[in-house]
Amino acid sequence: MYFDDLEILRTIDRCERDGQAAALSSGEWLLKEVLRSPHSVYDDDTCRSFIRELESAQRRDLLDFTVMGWGGMEPSINQMGANNYLAQMRDFQLSPFGRDRARYRVFEEEPPDSREDDGKPITRLTFERIVGILGAAYEERHLRLFLVDGGIPDDSIPPLGNVGSGLAAVFSRFNGGVSNDRRVIRHFLGRWLDQELDSGPNADQERELREDLARQGWFTREGRLVRGEPIRRATMAPLLGGDLLSNLHPRIQEVARPLFAAGNRAAAVFEAFKAIELRVRELSTSERSGVALMGDAFDRNPPELALSELANQAQVDEQKGFAFIFKGAMLGVRDPKAHAHFEDLEEQRALDYLGFASLLMRRLDDVQDRLDGAA
Repeated sequence: MYFDDLEILRTIDRCERDGQAAALSSGEWLLKEVLRSPHSVYDDDTCRSFIRELESAQRRDLLDFTVMGWGGMEPSINQMGANNYLAQMRDFQLSPFGRDRARYRVFEEEPPDSREDDGKPITRLTFERIVGILGAAYEERHLRLFLVDGGIPDDSIPPLGNVGSGLAAVFSRFNGGVSNDRRVIRHFLGRWLDQELDSGPNADQERELREDLARQGWFTREGRLVRGEPIRRATMAPLLGGDLLSNLHPRIQEVARPLFAAGNRAAAVFEAFKAIELRVRELSTSERSGVALMGDAFDRNPPELALSELANQAQVDEQKGFAFIFKGAMLGVRDPKAHAHFEDLEEQRALDYLGFASLLMRRLDDVQDRLDGAA
């Protein structure tokens, strides 16, 4: 018996749209649906012909399915027999290309954006991360609306009952599709990463995705994903690569790391400058706090805490300059954080503050070394 592959695709498409899950759960049931027969088919030649069409469609990326083992055996049509093998073919689902073919859709392909897209792929792992973020943020019906609002045509979105596989099918059009498909996905991802849609990844998710994409040579520009020169990890540290706090002074890491890792960046900055204040109080005889403490420690003549030998004018000027810096750190950073609610702090700004705190703590190491040497 001869089977028309287009008729098979159209039958699967109809079952998907009508919610006929049983017909898609087994090749045996699907064959009955294609033949519009209430009876199972046991004829070996008929089953083998139907299986050949299904496997051919899968190789051409028109549909997907799985084949389960039977009686502890690896799936083999010769050992299991065609009818039993067909019964073990499960979970039929059209690919976006198969759905286009089933609905007789033909798209005129626009020329590729050669300056933005050179045809390079994006790794499956990257797309899996994106699928995980979107799947956790939306229920199925809301996710479909979100994708459409983001510029993905509704008729190219497969059933999302299984969010992971449904979204994966959408993004599979990027690596396997024509320039039109790639353009749609590039614009959606660019807007999503640039926070131009109703929701987007959180700060940590965005940073990780941008780092991952940058290593592959993908960047956002004006709300779309475009190609550029890949950035390797060695050129991205310390901002993007590895442990963001690894180069900071150990005392700053100790107080800031738990809060920073939990996303409480403003609190991490406050604790870092509080640690500086406490260490100055430990090293000096002053019992005051904040700006007054820094004045007592660094701004007297001679200063109680000297950063150097003060043997020449340059060292004297440095001492005076850092006296202002330490006092300014208390007045401009530590005190506002102590007397106000901790506002959200963008990651790069928090790292800048922590780097500043690390510098001050290392200058206090210089003070410690001088005091230990004089003891």
